[in-house]
Amino acid sequence: MNSENKYRILFVISALCFVPLRGLVAQCPSNPKELAKEVDQELGYLLSLADPKTTSRFELGKIECLLDFVQKNSAAPDYRPAEIDGTVSAYYAFSVNTSLSNLLRYCYSPELNSAILMPSVVRSFSWEEINGIKQGAAPDLFEELSTLTAPFSFCGVGRQNLTPDINTGAYFSYSENQCMILIPGALKTFITIGVQRDKSEVGKKGAVIGDDDQWIYLYSGEQGVTARGIGWAKTYIYAASSVTVYSETESNTLNVSAFKWLDAGWSGFNMSKTKHLINGMQRFADTLKYVMESPRLPAYEILLGEQQKVAAIPPEELREQVAPYFAMVAAMDDPLVKREPFSTQLTSGNYLQSLSPSDMEKILLTEYLKGQLGGQPLIAAPQAMSPTDHSVN
Repeated sequence: MNSENKYRILFVISALCFVPLRGLVAQCPSNPKELAKEVDQELGYLLSLADPKTTSRFELGKIECLLDFVQKNSAAPDYRPAEIDGTVSAYYAFSVNTSLSNLLRYCYSPELNSAILMPSVVRSFSWEEINGIKQGAAPDLFEELSTLTAPFSFCGVGRQNLTPDINTGAYFSYSENQCMILIPGALKTFITIGVQRDKSEVGKKGAVIGDDDQWIYLYSGEQGVTARGIGWAKTYIYAASSVTVYSETESNTLNVSAFKWLDAGWSGFNMSKTKHLINGMQRFADTLKYVMESPRLPAYEILLGEQQKVAAIPPEELREQVAPYFAMVAAMDDPLVKREPFSTQLTSGNYLQSLSPSDMEKILLTEYLKGQLGGQPLIAAPQAMSPTDHSVN
């Protein structure tokens, strides 16, 4: 990659320093329908920034109505963002009783695996590219926030591996263009943008065991859908995009506005509906609130230390430590555990043998976090882990 392309996004970031900060009142339509049209245009602008081929630089003035819209929570009850290229769309707003600095510290750290904090949504996540550099290091947004005087952003390509869908049991993997923007002010704003790059890998049969808040998931590796009657379906996520805006409030909490677009199904048909998107967004919100609002959430340094200790455990020892977990899952009174392919995979030991080190590390860390937050883990924390230590948000 030549230097011009390699540092194109870095030039974009540096150009942000010349963008004036918020201070002028946004001149936005007062009519709800006209305001919705303006918000849709500004959402389209943000989504365009995630395109690696874009030459546009971020301009704060181009999202003034969107910021005003989410800060005032002025969405009409029936508001949905405009659909894009055959997708269905949804809007979901909620609040989290935590600070923006805490959110960035835990959930967007370049060191701490974000999948640990979102166990019901993300199986695993990794950066493939940052600012045009393969395997580049992501900036520490928590550190950037502490010295923020002008908008700051970075873009990259991330690999998403999702947990099984609650309704169908299918799980997917795909790469996504992402941009993240920090906006200064008396009350700061954080924006995440995601646009799926290509059609996902074919959906595979997974299972949510018990209640979703127990964070127990199975991944068969077999193509298809777990839901009865459509197990044969060769499903894909054809296109997915999102914009999520986190706005600080005077009470040191976050108002969150999430916009989502989805085209998913089989044989080229979009089988997704707005209610499916809302269910997924609520799943994300419930987990984020449960984890980040807990007074029992371990200090960041403690979580990072546990992650490092688990990563140092040899693969065969990892397998020994997670074996009791799967023995307990296999013994659960859950219909999915008794169904194929999960029944044979669990009882034969093939499931355990198929797991990668990162899969096993995720299980140990998820069970550790579950116990720390007051839940009932299936297995005790590994001996390599340190004594319990808590911090309050």
